[in-house]
Amino acid sequence: MGKTTIKQINVPFLDPKTIADEADKFVTAYHPSLKPPIPIEEIAEFQLDIKVYPSGDLYPQHGIEGFINSNFNVLTIDQKIYEEKANRSRRRSTFAHEVAHIILHRDIFEGHDFNSKDEYLEFVDAIGERNIRLIEQQAYIFAGHVLVPSNLLDEQLGDAIKKAGGLSNMSLQDLTFIMEELKRSFQVSGEFLRHRITHQHPEVLKAAEKLYK
Repeated sequence: MGKTTIKQINVPFLDPKTIADEADKFVTAYHPSLKPPIPIEEIAEFQLDIKVYPSGDLYPQHGIEGFINSNFNVLTIDQKIYEEKANRSRRRSTFAHEVAHIILHRDIFEGHDFNSKDEYLEFVDAIGERNIRLIEQQAYIFAGHVLVPSNLLDEQLGDAIKKAGGLSNMSLQDLTFIMEELKRSFQVSGEFLRHRITHQHPEVLKAAEKLYK
């Protein structure tokens, strides 16, 4: 049998809990100490044997931060995101996102054959909007739970709020300090962290909204 044709693809729905469970299994397997920040780049390169190829025009011309080939052994990433120190959190999220495809979408990717940027763009264009949207949403959720594991977020956020005197007594300054500390601990962007907190601890978001009123 040859490669699966794109017309046959129908990306299955994965509920967020299933994706979170897969992310937890991944982190436990490849970084059992669970000590943050999760070394996703080292895991990808040295444990999963993925070669990294920086590309100068990937994001400026195509709006793509990175992609992994169908053999899961080469990750092409925008050169600026990869090399600039200021982009470290963005680079880490790109690595985690692409690793997600290995865990969640192996059958889909292996059913095709793409290695170059142009071949990947053809795959994205042909797979269909619904399918690519589902794939990317699922990978984003997975990356969130890999870089900010649920148990660690519960622990660190809970301790920080307790030190601030609880949600009801927390000031705007306290909230800003907590966010900065968590960003440093997990090595993720503020937007990335807010997304995780919004879904796992919506009560914190509600408290924050009151502070901004």
